[in-house]
Amino acid sequence: MLNYQAIDRGTNSAEYLSFVNSLDSNLKIVEIVSIYNHPADRLRDWMGVKSIVCANDRGELYDIDFRLAWGSEIFRQHCYDYGWNQSTLLCPIDRRRKPRHKLIVYLCTPAAHLGASSNRAVPAEFIIGKYWQSIHHYYLPLPLTLPFELPEIERLDNSTALDLDLPTIVSTKPGIREGGLRTKGIERRGSANRPLISVITVVYNGASNLEQTIQSVINQDCQNFEYIIIDGGSTDGTIEIVEKYADRIDYWVSRRDAGLYDAMNRGIDLAAGEWLSFMNCGDFFADCRSLSRVPLQENVDFYYSDTILYDGMGIIKLRVCSKEKQDVIHQSIVYHKRLHSNYQYLVHDKLSISDYFFFRKYDTKNWCKLPVPIAIYNTEGISVTNSKGFVQRLFVEFMAGDINEFQMSLAIMAKVLRTPLRIIRDRLKQRR
Repeated sequence: MLNYQAIDRGTNSAEYLSFVNSLDSNLKIVEIVSIYNHPADRLRDWMGVKSIVCANDRGELYDIDFRLAWGSEIFRQHCYDYGWNQSTLLCPIDRRRKPRHKLIVYLCTPAAHLGASSNRAVPAEFIIGKYWQSIHHYYLPLPLTLPFELPEIERLDNSTALDLDLPTIVSTKPGIREGGLRTKGIERRGSANRPLISVITVVYNGASNLEQTIQSVINQDCQNFEYIIIDGGSTDGTIEIVEKYADRIDYWVSRRDAGLYDAMNRGIDLAAGEWLSFMNCGDFFADCRSLSRVPLQENVDFYYSDTILYDGMGIIKLRVCSKEKQDVIHQSIVYHKRLHSNYQYLVHDKLSISDYFFFRKYDTKNWCKLPVPIAIYNTEGISVTNSKGFVQRLFVEFMAGDINEFQMSLAIMAKVLRTPLRIIRDRLKQRR
């Protein structure tokens, strides 16, 4: 049982003020606005202690989370955070307000093997939305003199990464590389109460976006999932990123394939779970509880939700999805693998909406909508930016009798005009 001695000053803001400014001389915090308990319990090698809101000498706000940490997993969370959720990402932006920043302070026990205090910033391209202008992670070794008491830890988290040497395996077949826990004979199992979910990431030359996707998966707070990565033979450093997380990936393979849907079918064949979730490169779970919120009831075939959308311009919005309107997004769906027993995704170099075909095939199955978004989806992905896929989808709806010729013509016209109208709208907003 760990019980570090800390000076308990109650809610004396002067003590918090002094401690926060000791983290970084450039902060210049002058006011503690609020102090409250950090609502996070035993996630990946850490638990929440306190959170404060404070302001610096320029009136900028800082959200600071203090976390008690006891394992090395905390060093793998710099691109994805517990605090990125619907309420923060979709918070209306008041352009008159001062900038807001976030600091995540890990108070590390000796079990975390932190040599000395350090800090690192989340790269700007990995900060989703406009709620925080910057995010920094601070790592401090205990014991320390603190303005609050640390909780006792009765048991250490059992999700600490396995200490295994997991080298890349070059297959006997030329051009194939693989690795992960399965290559060491370690396989995950579900239970009667929580069956196994297979989370599958498909990637090809995605080194610039893959790490955040991986972190969003391995930092889920449930244990009943396996993680599979299917790479199409990347040459841009993607495999080096995958190998960095090999002890948290159940299986990964790199080989040439016939495109996105061929890779997805390979992932389905490899999946050991009863349920499937595709979280492809550049997309990620909306928060650390996305998987644990899915009930996984046997009488339900598809769970889906609304989706948070973002793009390279920093625009964030909520896509309200509706099965009745045939409007669902793959990354925000968790569904039974048994649905693929006789039908996988169609593979053709001219076809870009095989998942839409698949979901339409099972219109009559039991679909259940969840109240909280499952995923954050990059709208610069293949299926969104590809106008060919848009036309293919309209054709499917026309053949199914959902729309007539006039409605199809209007939809195509709206698609053509959408981009210039969005550019004009965004420029008008910037002038306000």
